[in-house]
Amino acid sequence: GDLGERYLASVTQIPSSQGWQSLVLLKDMSSSDQQLLLLRGSFAALVAAGVTALLLLCWAFAGRAICPIEESRRKQAEFIAAASHELRSPLAVIRTSASALAVAPDQASRLRQNIEVECARMSRLVDDLLSLARSDAGTWTIARETVDMDALLLETAELFCPVARQKGQRLLLEVPERDLPPVTGDPQRLRQVLSVLLDNAFSYTPQGGVVTLRAEVDGAALTLQVADTGPGISPQSLPYIFDRFYRADVSRTTKEHFGLGLSIAKELAALHGGTLRVARTGPEGTVFALRLPLHRGRHI
Repeated sequence: GDLGERYLASVTQIPSSQGWQSLVLLKDMSSSDQQLLLLRGSFAALVAAGVTALLLLCWAFAGRAICPIEESRRKQAEFIAAASHELRSPLAVIRTSASALAVAPDQASRLRQNIEVECARMSRLVDDLLSLARSDAGTWTIARETVDMDALLLETAELFCPVARQKGQRLLLEVPERDLPPVTGDPQRLRQVLSVLLDNAFSYTPQGGVVTLRAEVDGAALTLQVADTGPGISPQSLPYIFDRFYRADVSRTTKEHFGLGLSIAKELAALHGGTLRVARTGPEGTVFALRLPLHRGRHI
């Protein structure tokens, strides 16, 4: 057209008695061009939206994939820093005591005792660190045998009876009248878990308090509980009590506690196919519950 508009033209010739007649039909394509332009714009918008959505999904998935790595790196750095800090303390005492031996021979007995105590403390810490390192590497294995739980609980309670007397506390053992069903696992590691829980319980319980070790059969599992009559765990500390090197209060800042016991106990519970959790906590005390699957050869 004169203004540059497009027309679709159809030309034909029609014979008649007077000769040939020409017929020209024209269709204005403005509306079709607008529709075509609209379709092109819609397709372009859809492609842009699809690419944007794909980029966002890739970014989200990449972020989710990277977050555990970043969290692992952060925890690893914190773990190394905390371990270094814990190792620095006994090393400082050992170094100071060794230096004092040369200038204070009259105190040699006390200084040697300090060195022996700190060496034993460092040995316990190194053992705990190695256990956690094996757990992280997936190389921590346990023995698999049928464990007599009645005997295990009795032996563990007898080990802590002197601790209870020394602290002016009571230790109660509550088990069903019927024999407890066996558990498949490592008796030494199970005793280690109970020792961690009992040691913490005695640390939290004031003089004159009671620590209870009880067992009950719950369906296809055996639940062992360690209850104390201490002040309980604060809501702020509860989410972190199984974290490594975490110490909730003064009772965990003593030299006997590194903040690794509950972490190791939780790892050992998982190796046995069980769980370790805080069943109840409050002003009346705290209850830790260790749930273990029963021996497969025994039906309840």
